[in-house]
Amino acid sequence: VCSSDLILNHIGKNLQEAVANNGWAKANGILTGADYLKCWVASLLQEPLQPLPYLFLYGPQGSGKSILPEALSLLFTKGYVRADTALKSQGGFNGELRSAILCSVEETDLNHNKQAAARIKDWVTGLQLPVHVKKKTPFLVPNSTHWIQTDKDRKSTRLNSSHTDISRM
Repeated sequence: VCSSDLILNHIGKNLQEAVANNGWAKANGILTGADYLKCWVASLLQEPLQPLPYLFLYGPQGSGKSILPEALSLLFTKGYVRADTALKSQGGFNGELRSAILCSVEETDLNHNKQAAARIKDWVTGLQLPVHVKKKTPFLVPNSTHWIQTDKDRKSTRLNSSHTDISRM
């Protein structure tokens, strides 16, 4: 078993029940949480302009939740960004997202930040990404961002399980 399989099996184990009960997943041969994550990663790399669900990984320190974004970041020479600042920016500045493919949000409590929740919803589902570089006029670019948030507290995101574009693990 290669190390990428170990990572996907470990992170995906908490998706087992959701995948097993999902008709679309069954119809498309996605039988395990690891299968779901393999499809997510393959889509991230093969179709970067197609939206994917926001992944929210939570668990105690040392549980391995950060290993997925860390491992994926090794596949990029450009396109991986820590996006915590863009989500929390009071001025709406997010220039670091312009060419981003994988956006990581680590140990950042977004629970009390309505603006961050609105940005996540817009940036995860939108086909265009509004980019606002400091001291420049905002402009639109094709949205290639895909998101993984990790935290020890499952309440660290304002988004709840009713959002179909969010996968919590």
